Amino acid sequence: IGSAFASFFFHVVHAAFLGMFIWMAFDPQFSPRSLGGGTPLLTFYYLGALAIGYYSGYFLVIFGKPEAGKKRSWRTPPLQSLNKPIVAGVWVLAAVSVVGLIYRNTPLIRRYNSNPLHQYAKLVEDNLPRDGGYLLSDDPERLVLVRAALAQDGRENEFVPLDTALLTIPAYHHYLHNRYGQRWPDLVGNVTNSLNPAWLLQFLSVLSRTNGLYYLHPSFGYYFEAFYLEPHGPVYKMKRLPPDTLRPPQADKPLIAENENFWAHDAAPALAGVERAIAPSDPAAPISWGEYVLMRLHISPQPDNKEESLAGAYYSRDLDFWAVALQSAKKLKQAATNFEAALQLNPDNAIARINLDFNEKILAGEPATMDLSQVSTDRFGEYTTWEEALNACGPLDDPNFCFVYGTYLVKDMGYYRQSIEQFEQVHQWAPDYLPARLMMAQDYLMNHQPQQAMNLLREPLDDPARFSLNNTNDTELNTLAAAVYFQETNFNGGVQLLKSEMAEHPDDNDLRIAAAQVFMLHGLYTNAMQLIDQRLQSAPDNPAWLYNQGYIYVQMKNYPAAITDFDRVLKIQTNNGDALFFRALASLKSGRLDAARVDYSRLQQFHSNSPAVAYGLGEIAWRQHDTNEAIRNYQIYLAHARTNTDEAKTIGDRLKSLEH
Repeated sequence: IGSAFASFFFHVVHAAFLGMFIWMAFDPQFSPRSLGGGTPLLTFYYLGALAIGYYSGYFLVIFGKPEAGKKRSWRTPPLQSLNKPIVAGVWVLAAVSVVGLIYRNTPLIRRYNSNPLHQYAKLVEDNLPRDGGYLLSDDPERLVLVRAALAQDGRENEFVPLDTALLTIPAYHHYLHNRYGQRWPDLVGNVTNSLNPAWLLQFLSVLSRTNGLYYLHPSFGYYFEAFYLEPHGPVYKMKRLPPDTLRPPQADKPLIAENENFWAHDAAPALAGVERAIAPSDPAAPISWGEYVLMRLHISPQPDNKEESLAGAYYSRDLDFWAVALQSAKKLKQAATNFEAALQLNPDNAIARINLDFNEKILAGEPATMDLSQVSTDRFGEYTTWEEALNACGPLDDPNFCFVYGTYLVKDMGYYRQSIEQFEQVHQWAPDYLPARLMMAQDYLMNHQPQQAMNLLREPLDDPARFSLNNTNDTELNTLAAAVYFQETNFNGGVQLLKSEMAEHPDDNDLRIAAAQVFMLHGLYTNAMQLIDQRLQSAPDNPAWLYNQGYIYVQMKNYPAAITDFDRVLKIQTNNGDALFFRALASLKSGRLDAARVDYSRLQQFHSNSPAVAYGLGEIAWRQHDTNEAIRNYQIYLAHARTNTDEAKTIGDRLKSLEH
């Protein structure tokens, strides 16, 4: 009996392992692949397949051979009678498993054969010009996909791929030079520190004069302070911004026709395939018998759609960008169609949802209302920051979001040109919203385009009631208008406007500080001094006004008076580095070399590589015939100062004479 039970349970254990490994081949919810093991656990599937073969063979050998000779002690008569049913059951199980795997995996095989990411890369490759150029992207995966498509068609050497996130790293430039030769010249030499983005932007600007630059997706960042993206389906040509407006031009009729034709015809089959793959199944739809069996076995009847979802996110971001361009060109219905398509391809595209909601209001004839309280990153869904949302979903078009984002670009990122684009969106839909006009005017003044700034300020200046001016924004408006006058060298108009504004707001200290700085910036020292004298009469120990007065005295070469003012500032603010520097400069200019050396030496303790401080100490040592000290400081100066100035050339010649 014990032997019979042992044999029976031995067979049961083999049967259990056979069933378990067959079940595992169908990827139930607890399989390694379903649990996220992926490729590292692929070995277990190979072992499982070997186990299925072994256990199937076990039953076929044990129960499939006819008896010959003495009966084995571990084979009991009851089991012997089940030989044929067990063998038949093994063959039936094998057949059912094969049919089930075919049923389960055929949709997956078909979808992988359709390869949505390959289709996407092929569409990108087809829209790239045959004369080659440079491909830029901050998405390494997308860059690899497009490079693979180019290589498949024998076009790999037509383009130089650039991962923009790596362009600040000198080692990446060395790699590009080694790989592409003079198509990417080695301009960084032995530099090891991160490269300056401004230098990269200048280099790309020079490169764009004779070569085509193409971005693989919508993006933002310091490259787009000089470039804008012109869409050509899923490819974006980088073009220089117009120098007179700093705004990308609206899409014209040929460009609209080209892109609409691409999305409606060229990309339609690929988009339809992605939509079918990611569409949720109808819970009310009847299920087949095979699906019912798979569900009872905790096996998903549908394969995953990760590739389709990723391709859908790519297309969705492109469509959102194109829809925003259409909306800017007042093609509202066409924009709505593309916003809806973006959401169908990526239901998690929160930016497209925000843009579509605004589009529906405009189409319904509702005026655009500015209510910044509705702006919140909570509406970005799974994305927690502006960068995450815009990188994944595309640009914004709702004026409330555009204003907040434009302000962020200016104050936190210093992207003045890109902020103009956001404020222009606000101005287009809410032209009476004064804060957007003021922010744009500031941006244009920062870019030395006073006429563009005045075009925005003219209506509020001429019709203040329309813009509901109050004390705060009225002051800001007139201050900006004065800045326009100064940039246009209409100094008299700027001075009169500021004086008028200060007369209306006699207690606005910030306004007076700003006015004094403007006067000093444009060399109007007499006007600045009058203003400072008035403030010092009421606050004689105010360090800010004392510092400004001392600075003006330096410019007017009244060095003793400047030293007196800076002495008073440093008694109040002992660590004021700017006051210490200008006192040192005034002492040097007035021949008080020992006093100047004390101040410069104190500064050099905290600013060891400052060329201005090194120049002062070197000049003092040279006048006092201290050769070693002069050489040391002149070397510091030349190592950190700009070398293409007359001052640097003079110091270089002087250093050579001292060394010889």
